Amino acid sequence: MKNLVFIAAFFYSLVASSQIFNPVKWEFESNKITDTEFELVFTANIDQHWAVYSQFLDDGGPIPTGFTFEGNENYTLIGDVTESDDNKVTKHDPVFEMTVSKFYDKAVFKQRVKLNNNAGLIKGSLEFMTCDDERCLPPTEVSFEFNLGEESPVLGES
Repeated sequence: MKNLVFIAAFFYSLVASSQIFNPVKWEFESNKITDTEFELVFTANIDQHWAVYSQFLDDGGPIPTGFTFEGNENYTLIGDVTESDDNKVTKHDPVFEMTVSKFYDKAVFKQRVKLNNNAGLIKGSLEFMTCDDERCLPPTEVSFEFNLGEESPVLGES
């Protein structure tokens, strides 16, 4: 019985002392360009010393940031997701032993869409990986939802 109590106390102390890292907070907004075109903006606010990777990485390294849109007849994607060069650093990464592009502090991604109706619900998810100088966190998936053509064009924040 004493051994069982000791084991339970040991595991409790491990759980209590572990930390959950969430070094990246995502914000979503939309900008109206015309009556039927919108720009979806995905902003990663990144804690100090952490980084989020570009969409454009060679195989064999970190997981690139990626976007998936649930298709429906309400909208059409115009082009691909773009990423801002602000806060982007491209250099040799000793952890992955290759040259990678990553963002520090803040990363902004944009996607243009055209509404096929007066309003459109756009849903999807993004996947990203984040690392600091000592560790990498597993890839994380974040859902997003935009309700365009109505009074509240943005639904969602993580």
